[in-house]
Amino acid sequence: MLIWVIVLIPSALFIIFPLFWCFVMWISRQVGGWSRLAKRYRTSNEPKGKVWNSVLGSVGLISYRGVLRCVTNEDGLSLRPVALFRLDHPEFFIP
Repeated sequence: MLIWVIVLIPSALFIIFPLFWCFVMWISRQVGGWSRLAKRYRTSNEPKGKVWNSVLGSVGLISYRGVLRCVTNEDGLSLRPVALFRLDHPEFFIP
């Protein structure tokens, strides 16, 4: 019986935590307004310009504390979260 507990708890964590993280990312995207911005300004082009990493910012109600990559140039502003927070948060470029 103890062996099953030792095997099941780590296995459950490897399944439950990623699912929970996906849910948290989805909720933050919907509540914060990232989905509305990405719907209108989504881009797949790599922007050129001045790059700032670990930028603090917020979109709507959600604060992105030090997890944004910001690129600015004469054409506009590009925002993208770092890899761990990028799930369901596409990059967008605001002219």
